[in-house]
Amino acid sequence: MAKVGWLNEQQISELVTVCHDSYEMQCDWGKAKIAAAEYSVDEWGVEPTLTATLLVYKRAKAAWHGTVMKVKKENKKWN
Repeated sequence: MAKVGWLNEQQISELVTVCHDSYEMQCDWGKAKIAAAEYSVDEWGVEPTLTATLLVYKRAKAAWHGTVMKVKKENKKWN
C-alpha cells in the first residue's frame, strides 16, 4: 500500500499530462483522475492527496479546453 504524500510541481505537471491523455482516450474525467492517481503510485510510490488530485484534474481540464479551442481555431482557417 502506497503512503499518502506530497507531490512537487514537476510531478503534478506530469500527472496533468497523464490525466489529459487519459481523458483524450477514454472521454471520462473520473477515470482520468484515477489513472493519474494510479500513475503516481506506480511511479513514485505516493498516493496523491485529495487536494493534489483535484489540482491535477482542474489543470488537465483547462489544458483540454485549450486543446479544443486550438482545434476549433485551426478548423476555421480551412473553412
